[in-house]
Amino acid sequence: MKSLPDAYLKKIKEMHEVCSIAFSKNLIDTHSGNISCGNSLNNEIIITKTGASLINLEVNDFTVAPLEISDTANNRYYPSDTRKENSPSSEIAIHRFIAQSYSDSYILHTHPETAIALSISDKNRKYSENKYMYNFDDFNKNKDALLKLNNKNADTKNFNIDIISKLFEKYPELKILMPADFEASYFFPLIYIFPLNFIDDIKLNNKNNINFKISDIFTDNGIFIIKYHGCFAWGRTALDALRWTMMLESSSKILYMLNTL
Repeated sequence: MKSLPDAYLKKIKEMHEVCSIAFSKNLIDTHSGNISCGNSLNNEIIITKTGASLINLEVNDFTVAPLEISDTANNRYYPSDTRKENSPSSEIAIHRFIAQSYSDSYILHTHPETAIALSISDKNRKYSENKYMYNFDDFNKNKDALLKLNNKNADTKNFNIDIISKLFEKYPELKILMPADFEASYFFPLIYIFPLNFIDDIKLNNKNNINFKISDIFTDNGIFIIKYHGCFAWGRTALDALRWTMMLESSSKILYMLNTL
């Protein structure tokens, strides 16, 4: 890897500290997860390498890859294309998909256990009188209420009804999680749970299904869950990305407790 400028070394230090905390909170194991930070000025993304251990990150655990790669023949960008010789994380396509809307964000991928368990559950669970997991039918019946809920906070006004409707048609397993606690619901009143083939389509650059930008339904502080797999969180700082991840896991535990008390 080429010698990194001081600005990147500072970012690596931030990511090192955040990943150490993530490990202490049981959000990752010794070699799971990945983290990155984009640089719009240089059209680059610095990301952990495949197989890197996130619990004690060093400079050599990172590689620099293009934020966007152009196919000159078709003048198109392929987020799944990678610099294989530098072995970036196999999740780089998802990091690029997020970073191409929020190019200077820190992006953290972890495996929070309770959130993953909720993503796998197919039960229409409830807390009090309200459902917290919405499927396609629920969405169609409650569009107006969900839109009103999402617009409570100025930072979360990215609920695009048309795009979400199309996503439900393309991904019938898609679900919307509604947190019960004030903290999570204030920042993320609606959290999307995408099926595994959503990330496959991103990696394969499937324009038939992934024909939107992440900024069409998310803000520059965001998080979503991949069923069975984990979550991707991003923010202006590495600590922001960790904060949203911890908030999701805490909120998921609260929902679990509400259904077992």
